[in-house]
Parts: sequence; structure tokens; C-alpha cells
Amino acid sequence: MSLASVLCRQWISRAALASPLANHGPVVCGKDIDAAVYAMEELEEAAKPTLLCRGLSPALLTKEQVSDLAQKFDVSW
Repeated sequence: MSLASVLCRQWISRAALASPLANHGPVVCGKDIDAAVYAMEELEEAAKPTLLCRGLSPALLTKEQVSDLAQKFDVSW
């Protein structure tokens, strides 16, 4: 089984379908091509604030705040 297959199985089971890899680029997966494209679009949108805030010292959420949001919106984090 390839590394990509293993990662996709793990991500799908945890509802995380995309990840940027250092010195490589994004890796995405989905149950079909449309789901994989959607995962890539979501990764790009999530990356935008990170790039825009470089060097600006943004106020980061605490672990407790992230946990509260995950619980409120019923998502795993």
C-alpha cells in the first residue's frame, strides 16, 4: 500500500482531507475527484490568513478557545 493511500485512509477517518508538506506542497484526498478539489480549495483558503499575517504578530487562539470552537461546531480538532 502506498504512503498516499495510508494517509488518505487516516485523513478520511478523521475528516482531515488536506495537509501542506514542508518543501513539497499540498497533499489532498477525497472519496472522489470533486471532494479532493474541494479539500484543496479549503486548504488554500485556510492558508491565506497565515500568509497575510506573517510578521504581524497576530493574536492566536488558546487551546481552550480552539477546543470550545470545535465543540460548538461539532468538529474534531
